[in-house]
Amino acid sequence: MRKNQPPYALILLGNGFDIAHDFKTSYANFMDYLLEYTRNNNFACKASHLGYYIRKDKNGEDPYIAMSNIGSPRKVKLVVKPYGARSVFFSYLFNCFDQTNTWGDFEESYFRCLDEHKGHDKETINLKGITLVNKEFEHFKELFKAYLIEQENENNEEVNKEILEKKGISELLSQKINEHEYVEIISFNYTSKIVKLIREEMVIKMSPIEEAGKSIPASERIKISHIHGELNSEDNPIIFGYGNDRSEKFKKLLQYENDELMKYMKTFLYKQNTVNDHINYCLGKGKTKVIVLGHSLSDSDSTLLNKIFKHTNVIEIELMYHQSKEKYMKKLYQFARIVNDQTIVDEKVLPIDQTRVVNKEAQPSL
Repeated sequence: MRKNQPPYALILLGNGFDIAHDFKTSYANFMDYLLEYTRNNNFACKASHLGYYIRKDKNGEDPYIAMSNIGSPRKVKLVVKPYGARSVFFSYLFNCFDQTNTWGDFEESYFRCLDEHKGHDKETINLKGITLVNKEFEHFKELFKAYLIEQENENNEEVNKEILEKKGISELLSQKINEHEYVEIISFNYTSKIVKLIREEMVIKMSPIEEAGKSIPASERIKISHIHGELNSEDNPIIFGYGNDRSEKFKKLLQYENDELMKYMKTFLYKQNTVNDHINYCLGKGKTKVIVLGHSLSDSDSTLLNKIFKHTNVIEIELMYHQSKEKYMKKLYQFARIVNDQTIVDEKVLPIDQTRVVNKEAQPSL
């Protein structure tokens, strides 16, 4: 271990990490998939004369999602089903897309939609609207989970190893691996194949250490935790929701005294597994360096990120970035918004000349 370096390292992996390894796991990828799936597996509905087609799968008709090819010029797009269950959340998503032509963070979109339909105060609470938003969000979650399982099953181990070698990110992470005695990889992703291969590469390059007269190999010192759950895991089911309990809007929701408003808030979902206990355990070991890779530092993970970044044992934070100074600065600005504490920015975040850069082959979302 290099002198004066913290003995513990915490690597935070976000969705940009999967995307950089050619996994089509972005929300935009998912919505494109829904459109193509509906286009290729549809049947004309009762409104076929209007040009609507209903998405269907093995369970039958989707209660909310349809495809329309009405327009001038003729354009195919996702729309809310023209008959059937009333839609609030999907209507909100599709309307936002029509206005911006981009798919944003769906967890943040969920929170905004919930806030808009909650009613003016707890005396006039719109329970029906809240229930509809949650029901649709649960449907969205199940569709997205099924899509991710399909994506992860597409690539076999050999293909993934080829991608790893091409991208060089494991090599980049391994460059300073022997500066630390223990490494914890905290994945915010639901997928697991590529991060397991990354760990294997790091284990190979990490030297054993002597502790209490005993040699401890790298395989015992590099761990992986899926903080938001893992696909196909009964023991660690996925957590999907909004996670900024510091916002004023969240505090107002609490005042409504309605449990349905809290149903998909990560603050409470974390209590259903060992997330907080595990983070406390990792950070409680001693002086720690945090490395951020492929994570957008969005508000939907704000609560957990603040818990990590503001911990007294975290003495150094490296915001790995893709290629350009502009990307580093963009991530730094978002970090500052998340922590809302300039002292932490000044004292903990490494300057750009001490920060590793992801090569040109990796995706710009890093």
